[in-house]
Amino acid sequence: MRTAHLPELFCATLAIGVDFMKKIIVCVIMCVLILSGCSLKKTKINGKGAETPPGIAADFGSLTAADDGQKNMAPVIGLEDVAGAILKTNFGDVKLKFYADESPKTVTNFINLMAANFYNGVKFHRVIKGFMVQSGDPNSKDNNWEDDGFGGPGYIFPDEFNDHKLVRGSLAMANSGVDTNGSQFFIITAEATPHLDGVHTNFGYVVDGFDVLDMIENVATNENDHPTRDIIIENVAIELTETGKAKTEAQKQQQPVSATTGDRANNEDGGAEYHVDDTSQQTERVEATTTNIDESRNSEETQDTLGEE
Repeated sequence: MRTAHLPELFCATLAIGVDFMKKIIVCVIMCVLILSGCSLKKTKINGKGAETPPGIAADFGSLTAADDGQKNMAPVIGLEDVAGAILKTNFGDVKLKFYADESPKTVTNFINLMAANFYNGVKFHRVIKGFMVQSGDPNSKDNNWEDDGFGGPGYIFPDEFNDHKLVRGSLAMANSGVDTNGSQFFIITAEATPHLDGVHTNFGYVVDGFDVLDMIENVATNENDHPTRDIIIENVAIELTETGKAKTEAQKQQQPVSATTGDRANNEDGGAEYHVDDTSQQTERVEATTTNIDESRNSEETQDTLGEE
């Protein structure tokens, strides 16, 4: 009786074994694919080969021949020609000054992104009253709040600490750990935050617009500190020194004349605004080369670690 059922038993056992092996193989393949995907994302974000984008001389202040298709002219604007910047939000303007001497790479990165219109349309995605307001994530441009706080420019660069304490009005870089700066930044609204000193690069400060910051930090938020009302950086303005303006004027005169219109190339539809840092505050619009910035959504590796008090 037993002998007669052995082949059937053997076949059944074999079938079960084959089915089990198939499941194992499928699981292994899925694990490999998942790990590969994570590795690619991590390499893209945290790859040590990634460098800070070229200095202002490469990405900022270049004038482009729009009609003639010629290459960018030699840039003339340097970090020393920048007097400050203005974040133009739907709540009002916030005027900034920079610690260019102490944290030149960080300031250069911030100005490059501003000149490339990277921050236009970006929202303040994290607000903690009495502590800070945070922005700079391209993921915040849409209405999906789930990935806000995880985005960046597609590269990272090292910390650049200085002796300036993080106090009310300080402008600092958000990060996800040591040397993981990108595009996200925050402005301190607390009187002092000693637990953040030496953890986040302090690269500038607010000189005007504290009333705007007060309005922003009083916006209602959800359980994740995300504002329930949109706080948008609509545009940015880069303030130039008198020397900086003179340089841009000289370069503007060297722009090729359009073969079709007879006019010099301009940038009426895009590019950051440029202000002269004087009492008249005359606005001069010049074209800034748009940097090739990857605004694709990044993985959780880019989430900042800025903690609550």
